[in-house]
Amino acid sequence: KSRAKAKNQLEEQSRALTTAVVDTLQLEPPEERNEESALALRLAREDQRIEGLPDVPIPVEPLLGIFPSNMPPTEAERAKQKANTALDARFAGVEKLLRREHATEERLEQFGEVYEAEKNERRLRWLKIFGSGSLLLGAAVALGVFVPAAIPILGRILAWLVSKVPALAGAVGVVSVKAFDAVVKGVERTKAASPEPSATSLGNERFDALPAPDGLLQVLHLNFSREMDAEHKALVRTRKGALGL
Repeated sequence: KSRAKAKNQLEEQSRALTTAVVDTLQLEPPEERNEESALALRLAREDQRIEGLPDVPIPVEPLLGIFPSNMPPTEAERAKQKANTALDARFAGVEKLLRREHATEERLEQFGEVYEAEKNERRLRWLKIFGSGSLLLGAAVALGVFVPAAIPILGRILAWLVSKVPALAGAVGVVSVKAFDAVVKGVERTKAASPEPSATSLGNERFDALPAPDGLLQVLHLNFSREMDAEHKALVRTRKGALGL
């Protein structure tokens, strides 16, 4: 932002200087112009067309001592000195803008170098991760092909990874035996705690011995909570979200 502001101000100063060059060359009487000054005027006019007119032009008449004929010489001299002082102040402002633009460009270059280094570091880190993952995957495939007895071990490793990162369950299609056993135990404990209706009561449509649905759900939740640890519960929540339940 600082660089853009300085650049815009420098462009305004450049338009003002170009217009001042054109005005100065045009003040020269045509009969006194030589080939060089005529070419300079032509080039300056074309440059003025490209850059445009300034918001605050530089008055060149006072700098050249061109004043109305009725102006006293002392007043004309003071006006000329004032115009030269204003021009020097403008040049000082241009110098200040150039230093500011140069400083901001150096800062932008430093920021660019830091950004490039950070981006390269991220790329290298991801390259190492993908390279290590590809190597491990290739080794696992080769191990499964040449050593079939190792397949259950690989399955346990995948199940352990799923327990740490539940989102992998849908990708690899593997869950740990412990997680599955916890679900089975929770269901079986709930079944054992619920009285089973006899055939006679079912034939007579007597369901008074059955637990209420709310109570059954509470028992089921309680048994699941007892059997599952934090990793199992995280896996269940992840799969419920994936299935939209």
